[in-house]
Amino acid sequence: MKLVSYSLLIIMALLVDCSHSSSHTKLPQSPCGDFLAMFNHKPKALVFQSCEVKYDRQAKPAIASYKVSGEQAAVIEQFLT
Repeated sequence: MKLVSYSLLIIMALLVDCSHSSSHTKLPQSPCGDFLAMFNHKPKALVFQSCEVKYDRQAKPAIASYKVSGEQAAVIEQFLT
């Protein structure tokens, strides 16, 4: 049985710029990683591949890449929409 793999990109903009009027406390930067697993919202069919922060883009988005087998692609597509 031949399985076709699809790469899915989940783009999440991570904005960590918190300023308070009385103090200059900053929140720690969110790590780049398996976002769906971090939020306990990841289907088992999705396999995390990598994560990259695009520092040269506005809002410095983090892009997580996932892989899914061809037979699960429709189920995962429905989950993501």
